[in-house]
This record gives sequence, C-alpha cells and structure tokens, in this order.
Amino acid sequence: MSLIIINVKLLSNFSKGKFLNDNMNQEVKNLENRIKNIENKLDKILEILENNIKTDCDKMSNHIDFIENIYDNIKNPLGFLVNKVNYYISNNDYKYLEK
Repeated sequence: MSLIIINVKLLSNFSKGKFLNDNMNQEVKNLENRIKNIENKLDKILEILENNIKTDCDKMSNHIDFIENIYDNIKNPLGFLVNKVNYYISNNDYKYLEK
C-alpha cells in the first residue's frame, strides 16, 4: 500500500509540473505577443515623428529664415527713416539693435 501512495504522489507531482510548464509556456507566448504589439506601436510612433513632425519643423525653420532675411534687408533703411523723422520731430537720434 505504501508503494501505491508513493506512485500516486509521483504522478501527482509530475502532472503538476507539466501543468506549470504548460502554464509558463502560455505566459511566455502571451508576453511575446504583447512585446510584438508594443514594438508595432512604437514603430508607428517613430514613423509619425520622423515623417510628419520633422517636415513641419523644417517648414517652420524655413519660414523663420525667410523672416530673418527680410528683417536684415529692411532694418537699415527703416532705421534711417525713423531716425530722420524723429530728428525733424524732436532732434533725438534712435539706434536700431545689431545682432
């Protein structure tokens, strides 16, 4: 009878181990699937950042450069006119700012 109890215990422990192994394998597969989903979402985010935002930033940078060029071209004549008008109005000379 003690032999039967030992065999039942061995079978019970073996089946529990197999169940745990199957459970662990399923958990590993679930984790792998979740990681793949996260990687796919991350790839989409990176694509959006690289394509959309970068082009928008480039457009804004071009616009800023354009405005700075316009300002550089008109600041001297505009400063000259303002100084002359102010001179005739109040005899005060105003200076424009240099970079």
